[in-house]
Amino acid sequence: MKMKMHTPLCLLLSPLILGTALLSTVLAQNDVSFPADVNLFSGDPPQQEGNSSSPRGTGGQTSLAREGYGQTLIFEDGRELRGEVVEISGEQVTWKRPDANEPLRFTRNEVRRIVTETSGRNSQNLFQRFFGNQRGNQAKNAGKPSPVTLKLPGGDWLFGKVTSTDGQTFAVQLGEKSSLAIPRTRIEWMHFGDAPAPAFGFSGSTLDMEGWLPANATMELVNGTLTVKGSSFIGRNIAQPDRFEISFELPEDAEEGMRLWLQPFGPQPNCYGQGTAEIRLGRKEISHMLFLDKFARIKEPLPKESLEEKGPVKYRVFYDEAAKRVAVLRNGRKVGDWTYLENKDPAGNAAAAREFRFNGICFDNENQNPSEKPLKFNQLRMLPWDGALPKADATADDQDHFSTRDGAPVSGKLEVLTEKEVTFSATPHPTQSGTFIRFPELQDAAFAGAEAKLDFGQQGEFSVRKLAVRDGKVHCETSFSSELELPLSALQRLTFPLQSSPASATADVIVFKNGDELPGKALSAGLPGPLRWRTANGQEVNFESGRIAGLRLAATPKAAEADKAGNGAAMIELRNGERLSGKLLALDEKQLRLEHTQLGSLALDRSQLWHLFPNAQLKASDGGLTPGGWKWTDPGAKAGNRLKATMESAHWVHLDGTYFIRNGGNVSYFDVSTMPGLEYQISPEMERFEVRVDATGLGGQSGNFLMALIGKNATTLNATLSFSELQAVVMNPQGRQPNWREIPLQEKLGVNNTHRAMRLFVDTKAGTCDFVFNGVHVARIGSDQNERLQKAQYTARIVPYPNQTSILSHLWLGPWNGELPLSETEAAGTTTLANGDIAPGTPKVLREGKLTIDSELGELNFPLEKTLTLDFGGAMEAKRAPARLRLTDGTTVNVDTFRWEGAELTAHSSTLGDLRLPADAIHEIIYDPAPPQSPMAVMPRALAQKRAKENTPALPDR
Repeated sequence: MKMKMHTPLCLLLSPLILGTALLSTVLAQNDVSFPADVNLFSGDPPQQEGNSSSPRGTGGQTSLAREGYGQTLIFEDGRELRGEVVEISGEQVTWKRPDANEPLRFTRNEVRRIVTETSGRNSQNLFQRFFGNQRGNQAKNAGKPSPVTLKLPGGDWLFGKVTSTDGQTFAVQLGEKSSLAIPRTRIEWMHFGDAPAPAFGFSGSTLDMEGWLPANATMELVNGTLTVKGSSFIGRNIAQPDRFEISFELPEDAEEGMRLWLQPFGPQPNCYGQGTAEIRLGRKEISHMLFLDKFARIKEPLPKESLEEKGPVKYRVFYDEAAKRVAVLRNGRKVGDWTYLENKDPAGNAAAAREFRFNGICFDNENQNPSEKPLKFNQLRMLPWDGALPKADATADDQDHFSTRDGAPVSGKLEVLTEKEVTFSATPHPTQSGTFIRFPELQDAAFAGAEAKLDFGQQGEFSVRKLAVRDGKVHCETSFSSELELPLSALQRLTFPLQSSPASATADVIVFKNGDELPGKALSAGLPGPLRWRTANGQEVNFESGRIAGLRLAATPKAAEADKAGNGAAMIELRNGERLSGKLLALDEKQLRLEHTQLGSLALDRSQLWHLFPNAQLKASDGGLTPGGWKWTDPGAKAGNRLKATMESAHWVHLDGTYFIRNGGNVSYFDVSTMPGLEYQISPEMERFEVRVDATGLGGQSGNFLMALIGKNATTLNATLSFSELQAVVMNPQGRQPNWREIPLQEKLGVNNTHRAMRLFVDTKAGTCDFVFNGVHVARIGSDQNERLQKAQYTARIVPYPNQTSILSHLWLGPWNGELPLSETEAAGTTTLANGDIAPGTPKVLREGKLTIDSELGELNFPLEKTLTLDFGGAMEAKRAPARLRLTDGTTVNVDTFRWEGAELTAHSSTLGDLRLPADAIHEIIYDPAPPQSPMAVMPRALAQKRAKENTPALPDR
């Protein structure tokens, strides 16, 4: 197998795992944050970072700071809220927003993190912080003084300009605004290099694990042992020094099956690229695989002395870049010493072996179920290495140890450090990249009782006690200072230890236009007018409505009963985007009459009708979360020992059928059957159906997602929209080999598409499935016997692409008449029968359960229950409404004005007139909703090819 350099190969661990390639952008550290002036629910793709008009540019961020929205408060459950910190005391965080009439008050237990205005998008991404071609930087900066990574106790470190006139106190310049004085007695080591050396470590505090991925993994600390909950792996991005050490101590029951991965493309297990090192640990043997262009696992038994040892075990793994050598010590004994260079053919592989550097490390367990065997650590750290393996009988000394990239380590004492020169035992040396100084081992390396961590971006981080913020200043105690004062503006983020998330599933939620959320209770709201809100802590605040996308109201048992009662109703789509469900009473040439469970008797003008789905088992459902429609599910929660995720949890943001996830979560491989996502159970009576979803990528990336049609005891179709291609695989229950399809999209869609509109047309009678993206027909499957889709009970699952943010919107699933909607076809009314026959025209009347149509053959009568859909022809009216109501049964109604008083809503609709609804009938209230959007037709192939060649987005008229 020959592979391109740095391209990871992800192993197929399950027949449902999707994706054979994973880019190095995976596993960004933190939550997806958007400026306060971005509207993610407008229906338009958000501006991309880097555009001159983008609010993510420097000017936009500065403007937001001036407006008072430049900082981000992140709650324990993952919700975010833009604004500014006013004060932090021992128990409370006071937070200010310009659109609130008074500062908001939260307990510190509610707050997970505060990101300050100085941190742009990239500063929150540890991959961007550490990833880089160090070799290229070294060549570029050869001969120049190098900055210093200064390792402090625990997980603390600093990076930047470091000087010392006496070798006892070291001055660290922390940006342009302040400097720190660090005593020598609080320093473990220092490393000179153009990027921060990996300096992380766990030494007794869960805060030490900040920066490890996935960001939603829970770190539990009991009796000094750290247990990883909710994830099968942990990983970290690194900038690799030329020589480094990874040291960790494991409890006795955690060693067997644990694996350490050194990766050239980022922290991802179960993937192999040029240079991947995988080391599997065990109580009887150790095995390894150093991957270049082939798989070759080598197993070695442990020494007899090791087999007799009981209790915790300590590993030290060393890597030497120049020699491409990996050495492993277990409890002080060497149990592995390997090299990428094969002795039999050193010339043939030497060039290839030197073409990689490690950019990530991670740990996982060969047993992928973390609930059965979670990862555990007593100690964990990474640091530079001087190149000399420690001897078994070596004892600690009180000497400093100095080494350079090419020289052997020497003992002595650091005396003076300037920006350009380090004096070690009276000998001056230039401060060049690769220089490493290790100080005597600290006697009290742990910093007990840490209550927060201060993060300075690329300049480092350290834990603190006695934290307080007031008047723009941070006051705290650190491992190196009993009283420290810093300007808040010097920070990039402030993190508190993870607490148990407060229950908020039954609360109302404000969803702001940029995805911010605030749980509580809606007391009153109106259009026009402010929103009166009670926070979870009982504080009552007024919010201006200009930045609010909508309200999501808590469901009640009475509402659920009403939903159940209305599930058997017909569904009507109006041209203005409204949807109504109810009992169909009558239809004539002027109007349609409907009995709605919550709105009562309705009369709709015939000119307003667009589609009618009279059969309750074959009706359509849009993307709103309502009984009988789309649902949020997390099938892997139980197996992965994760807390059961719900759509109300803050990692997911959703309103009005639009969804995005802030955190990719526990993903080390792609298995759409176990990952959290949106789900819809399709009636087995729906033999032909269509699925629609739009995905808009952010940060210049394509809108990507995974989708499955999971057949009950039948064929399953998995599809992955992944950057420049569509991957599809059909699994047949008869045990036939899966049929894989890799369909390139760039030729058909062009390269400028961050927005992907998918229409999936499934015909279980013919066994086929047609894929249409951005109006372009890209593939049909089902011609081969092994990939035919059978008639069955199907469940549609749509999952956001792991570790990347795409906005999912315009979801729709419903019956299909079997004909692809070509763009050149004139929009005319049609009637589709349940048997698949299509009659031109739409019924004039409905009498006694029968529909009457005038045709060339004369008057035709159809029983209502035999009718699939009525298409009244024409196009949607793309007109924006001031507000929209989503009822608990899935009904959507546009309104001009509304007034909500907590127990009742009154509103005016241009379609239905004056409305009065009880509180338990309302699911969402949407401000300034996106205009209705017609699905894309299938453009002629010639036009699609022409647009792709012109490199323009293939977005036909809707």
